[in-house]
Parts: sequence; C-alpha cells; structure tokens
Amino acid sequence: MNCRFYNKLIILLILLGISGCGTFPSRDTGSNPSRLANKNQVVIYSAMQYIGTPYQYGGTSDEGIDCSGLVYLAFQNAGIPVPRTSLLQYRKSNRIHPSRLLPGDLVFFKLERGNPVSHVGIYIGNQRFIHAPRTGKNVEYASLSNSFWNARFTGAGRF
Repeated sequence: MNCRFYNKLIILLILLGISGCGTFPSRDTGSNPSRLANKNQVVIYSAMQYIGTPYQYGGTSDEGIDCSGLVYLAFQNAGIPVPRTSLLQYRKSNRIHPSRLLPGDLVFFKLERGNPVSHVGIYIGNQRFIHAPRTGKNVEYASLSNSFWNARFTGAGRF
C-alpha cells in the first residue's frame, strides 16, 4: 500500500479522536476538506496532506514548503487568515498556556539567535505536531516531548 493511503488512514484516526467519533464524515473528503466538522480539523487535515513534501525556504506548494508556509496554507484552507511568517504568526496569535494546547493550535520554537521565534508547527494532539523542519528534510510529525524541540519551545498560539 502507498504512503498516501497510510497518511489518510492516520488522518482519519486522529480526526475521529478529535471529533469524538460522531462528527467526522463517513467517507473520504478527498480534496474538499470543508466537509469536516470544524476548522481545526480542516487545518490538521490540510497540513497532513503535505507530509513528505520537501522543505523549501519560502515555499508554499507541493513542490516545496517551509514551516510558516505550511501553517499559512493549512489555515487558509480552513478560511482562517494568518500572516505568512512564523514571527508574525506568533505575534498575531492569541497566547495560550502549553497545558491548554488543542489540535490545530500553533507551537513556536526559537532555532536562531536574535529571533524570538524562527519555527512553527501545527499541534495535532498527544504532544505531537506537524512541521516542515529544514532544508534536506520533508514535512513530518514531531514530538514536543523530544528533547530538541522541548528545549527550543517558546510558546503556543491560537487563531
């Protein structure tokens, strides 16, 4: 079986958990995520469609995407306008305490000196998030529990 099938299966299982098993559509939404029960589900579903996409600084397509571009497109698909850069996404989002993270919230990290925020991911639950890591890597899942990400975590935000 191909990777896309497994990605859709994972998406379905996560979204069923998020929605309490009662509001997720009974069939595949294909390229129309607007049928999902709420905007957070659309954000997560949209982001998951980019799993495996190569990182490209400034990218916003299937050919290549960066961390803030992933957020920008996923939220755009849910009808939620967000700024294009991770720093502006951090500044414009509503701060939330990490203990109150919900699927669809943003998690921010400081990876560069001089910048309070230089990386962003989309929280999907269970301490996991989706992000576009860096040149040479692909969009992937990661864990806030991982010592690398935990040490660089700077905050969480919600739109």
